[in-house]
Amino acid sequence: MIEIRRAGPADGDALGRIHAAAWEAAYGSFFAPEFAAREVRSRRARWHARVGAPAEASAEASADALAAGSYTQLTLPTTKQVYNSVVSLL
Repeated sequence: MIEIRRAGPADGDALGRIHAAAWEAAYGSFFAPEFAAREVRSRRARWHARVGAPAEASAEASADALAAGSYTQLTLPTTKQVYNSVVSLL
């Protein structure tokens, strides 16, 4: 069973690992190794602030779903939040 809940500050490490691994797999080989390593570190660290912010509307799947390789993130963003999220991934 997958439990959906609001992500909190304690979830920052798991979300950062997922984001960093996805970014590295998708884009890492397109950049110089130093730049790619810096971007991976950045993505691992940025989720603590995002899920700690009171206005954040993220949710994550349970640890069982993460371990099974099934990850779900739900977001209820404003247009500005969508734009800022997309820009931060570039």
